[in-house]
Amino acid sequence: MKKIAFTFFAMMVAVSTVQALDHKPEYSAKVPPSITTPESVQTRIGTLKFFDGLPDDETVRKAYDQLDFSRGIEAFLSGIPAASLHAMCRGLDQAGVTPNKAIGITEDLMDARSLFLTPNSTTVYNFFCVDLKNGPVVVEIPPEALGPVDDAYFRFVTDVGLTGPDKGKGGKYLFVPPDYKGELPKEGYYIAKTPTYINWLLCRVFVKDNDVGAAVKLVKDRARVYPLADAANPPATIFVNLSGKQINTIHSNDFEFYEEINEVIQYEPGDAFDPEIVGLFAAIGIKKGNPFSPDDRMKAILTEAVAVGNATARAILFAPRDSRVKFYPDRQWSNGFIGNSYAFINDGERMLDARTLFHYAATGITPAMAAAKPGSGSAYAFTARDASGQFLDGGKTYKITMPAPIPAAQFWSFTVYDSQTRSMLETDQKLAGIDSTQKSMKSNPDGSYTVYFGPKAPAGQESNWVQTWPGKSWQVILRLYGPLPPWFDKTWQPGDLEAMR
Repeated sequence: MKKIAFTFFAMMVAVSTVQALDHKPEYSAKVPPSITTPESVQTRIGTLKFFDGLPDDETVRKAYDQLDFSRGIEAFLSGIPAASLHAMCRGLDQAGVTPNKAIGITEDLMDARSLFLTPNSTTVYNFFCVDLKNGPVVVEIPPEALGPVDDAYFRFVTDVGLTGPDKGKGGKYLFVPPDYKGELPKEGYYIAKTPTYINWLLCRVFVKDNDVGAAVKLVKDRARVYPLADAANPPATIFVNLSGKQINTIHSNDFEFYEEINEVIQYEPGDAFDPEIVGLFAAIGIKKGNPFSPDDRMKAILTEAVAVGNATARAILFAPRDSRVKFYPDRQWSNGFIGNSYAFINDGERMLDARTLFHYAATGITPAMAAAKPGSGSAYAFTARDASGQFLDGGKTYKITMPAPIPAAQFWSFTVYDSQTRSMLETDQKLAGIDSTQKSMKSNPDGSYTVYFGPKAPAGQESNWVQTWPGKSWQVILRLYGPLPPWFDKTWQPGDLEAMR
């Protein structure tokens, strides 16, 4: 009897529901289909189901998994600048280059034993980090130096040396933290205020007449770093020779990447970075003042997200889809600064892929690199492909011709890099490159230069040869120091790398 009664009740409810649906509400809107949610939608994350716009439990799960996954990918792509600078300072510190106390110097130039994003092997590098958490820090720059200072998100703070306010004469720079309330000296310093506590300084001193020792001596005689509080009686600066050291200054490409970002967020002021990026990190559990401890679900999602993020960064770098990357429409040479903006800004737009491309490949942000002026600074072009568009193969031999006259007031160079680490390619050749200051280089009768890349030097071309390694992919950067007008107006163009049979 109860079953019959229940069935009758259900039928009555059904009938009343149908009647209700047949009756249009007196106060009815004109609802366009575009603002409604269908009962079922097929997507790349599966079938999503709804009752009158309400997601079912499985759809809610899929949506949040996708949201966390996509934010994990974007946190990787947007966080590369912060993780990269953090890894740089951590690697230097582990090598003995203590912030505010020491300067790292490549007394015997850089080589492939140091993992470092796209350095060159022709200039004496000086790099170190300053920590402003306890107050301003003084840095004394030697004359004839060149380099940028960048903050904890690899944003430009100031240039020093030839393109800085000292104009190559050298001088004292005072770096001031964002929350400093004390008085500052009224004279004697080039003052630079920065939004972050950690800042990184890269300073190059050029080698003249192949005299590396003279460049090293100039740095040791004139370069210093110490807290402003000790300015009356500065302690001796420690110089750490980094040449040949097996150190790592490159950020992680696995789950550890997010832990590196967390260390940055916990250390820096809460308002040091763009709120959108801080919010992105917070959305995946990286929030200032809170421990970063994702549960098993979130850790699994982020582990997959960083793998996809890393693949995306490599696609952006090695297979860019932005036509502005190419320097010349008919050649393979690419521009690391899309739109020639060191801030990656174009008509109000933040060029996200351009920022990823640069920071995944390289270090050091300065207007002097992005938009060099004729006769000063430096210009760069890179390629990972030969003239036919194929990726460069370490087991093959290539040649390239640089037409005369090459538009570089100071010198030009090629350096080869491992596509895996973006660091110097590991070979038996110490400098992983070649430059025009090497007296052994031979020019062609018309003044042009032909350079060869391969596992072995072509017969008679040893002085114009850069070694590669079988089984390794590689890329090459062309540098012009003191680029001249033909570089900027493109009346001069380098050749492409041509595979030799």
